[in-house]
Amino acid sequence: MVNATIVGTDEPIRETWRLLRRFLDSEFTTRHLLSNLRIYEKPNKSLAQNLSKQSNQIAYCIRQAEEYFRSAQGVTLVTRPTLIYYGINSLAYALILLNGAGTNPGEGSFDYLRKKKKQRHHGLDITDDFYEALKPDASLQEFFSSMKCKLHMNSLKGEFWGTFPNFYNNLRDSSFILKTKEWRDNTNIYATRRDAITSFANPDLSTLADRIFNCFDLVKLIPDFRSPSSLIEYYSFGELEPINIEAFYFINKQSSIRTFEANFYLSSGSTPPVNNWLNAVKNFDDEIAAALLDKLRIESKEDLSDVDIQEVRSLWKSENRVTVESHSHFIAHVKWWHKAQSEEGYLTTVDRMLPSYTDKSVFNIVEDLQGRHYLYLSLDHHLTEPAILYILAFCLGMLSRYAPDIWVQAIDKNVPIAEFTDSLLYLLSRKFPLLILDQMTGRKHQIGMTHQD
Repeated sequence: MVNATIVGTDEPIRETWRLLRRFLDSEFTTRHLLSNLRIYEKPNKSLAQNLSKQSNQIAYCIRQAEEYFRSAQGVTLVTRPTLIYYGINSLAYALILLNGAGTNPGEGSFDYLRKKKKQRHHGLDITDDFYEALKPDASLQEFFSSMKCKLHMNSLKGEFWGTFPNFYNNLRDSSFILKTKEWRDNTNIYATRRDAITSFANPDLSTLADRIFNCFDLVKLIPDFRSPSSLIEYYSFGELEPINIEAFYFINKQSSIRTFEANFYLSSGSTPPVNNWLNAVKNFDDEIAAALLDKLRIESKEDLSDVDIQEVRSLWKSENRVTVESHSHFIAHVKWWHKAQSEEGYLTTVDRMLPSYTDKSVFNIVEDLQGRHYLYLSLDHHLTEPAILYILAFCLGMLSRYAPDIWVQAIDKNVPIAEFTDSLLYLLSRKFPLLILDQMTGRKHQIGMTHQD
């Protein structure tokens, strides 16, 4: 279960790094390593030495990352993408070292990765036409569409290789913080709190084998660019993927009923895809029942060939229901009703969105830095934000580092490219460390805003 941490501050970047610097404390980091390894007894001498080495290497990554990011704020766009990418790369290694230890913490260390030659590649390859397709005088859409990359494959070993695959495989599920209203027994009074809810996971790395990552498409997935004041709106990137929603969670202890409710605010461009999503939701009960039966068939050793899918559907609907409560040209109200009571009669803790037994998920929800919620309307599995931001940083870093003739001309002569990239780099420096803090601590953080309920 993910816990929520909300910190009000006027200096969110400084506070994020203050919390990350806790991993400079070897004892603090060692406790996290032992927890990840599920080791609860006192470590022996050999294990203690490995843990100490691992803790120190994590601290080196945090220190180096902070200096990269701090240095990036003191330079111009000419070199800032390169510094921010290497800062992101250092944070990625901190996560790999913390979560990638496996059963032997020595196997997650820098020296082990070097020995296995897994540290010798970024883990991503720019496409063959990357530099040739980039034109300094291109439109913003054309420029970012030309920045493309793909996963790096080790041809000798036949597996994905390098930093990004290691980082990707160590990412936890995406989560968000949601306002929860808990009704008091036999009254109209409710208590309000904020809970962290798990939303969705990255698709399996193997499903991305043939995928070309296009920076234009990835930028459109970032919830923070949905703000009305965002430059992505000003420069007309077209209809963006996530749609703004106002979401709440309601708990009624007396009836054991919990409901997730969301209001979708519609623009003229978002109405058709929202309608498609709503139609999918209406059919989701039937789809989930069929998938649940398949899951039972796989997991159960009993013969389920005589089980009627209608019985499974009835079982599912007795505990869960997704409904479209109302729908107009301006707003849609969707409710997920579910009974959260265990066999012993106690209320169960719901810490993730609607269970998914298929390759589709209904509630792919993310939040921006202000805590506003957004829903991906596509039911396909999406990359989580840390993966998206890493890929964007890689492409910009490679461009500025290895093609200064293209990059410097673009930022000198093309105002849209310069201004939008400046905004994107700020978001990378503000949000990626925060997301890594979430990943390393197992807590969902909101830092910088204050809430009024």
